[in-house]
Amino acid sequence: MMRQRRKARDNEEECAEDRRAFAMKASTLALLIAMLACAPALAVSPQAEGFKKLPTSQIRQAFSGKTFSDDTHFSNRYRADGSIEGVSMGKKVSNKWKIVKETLCITDKFGELSEATVSLDEALKASEREGRPLSAKYEIENGAFQLSVYVAKGNGFAEVIVDHKGGSIKKTEPITADDLEQAKEQQQRLAHARIPLDRAVTDAVKDNSGYRAVEIEPTVDRAGKPVASVTLMKGDEVKKVVEPLE
Repeated sequence: MMRQRRKARDNEEECAEDRRAFAMKASTLALLIAMLACAPALAVSPQAEGFKKLPTSQIRQAFSGKTFSDDTHFSNRYRADGSIEGVSMGKKVSNKWKIVKETLCITDKFGELSEATVSLDEALKASEREGRPLSAKYEIENGAFQLSVYVAKGNGFAEVIVDHKGGSIKKTEPITADDLEQAKEQQQRLAHARIPLDRAVTDAVKDNSGYRAVEIEPTVDRAGKPVASVTLMKGDEVKKVVEPLE
């Protein structure tokens, strides 16, 4: 019985991560909440108790400020401001949630990509005035959609937020804490790179008709040569390609 409940939890999280947006009918929420909370009521099967349809107020109460986790693969916190922050399989998760007509709707960063008229390569070029671009991505931060570029300048590192509709630089802030180590690693991987990241993005999009680049970060291949990992999206389809940087 516990194995079945754990499998159901994993399937629900996989759905939330892999699809661009999904809606969960309120009639299924009681079962989901019971599984995630691991309450004593689990001794009684959902089939025996039946499904319970929750009103908007109870759905909000069940999720707002709560953290859902399987203690191994994922952990997501549903914040009151409508953002979701957490990790899934070791990677950061930054999504948004809201309730529409007694339905819990979760949208990942790609759900708002249609609002962005500035491409990833354009953002990389725009950020060059602040330093050497190290990586770039569309993301949701504190519930807001944005276009972020990491840059290195001198001995410091900064995050440049580019207006995803106009292309201007909205703000530049120093990178600190855990993100600082990430920026340093990206700089090291680009030490011997001769091809700029914006060109790598352009080449990736050119070779994959109909796709849009949504993230780029440097890495190294098996031979230790610098390459760029480019995440591409077309509709609901997401894939990664590797572009040379030498």
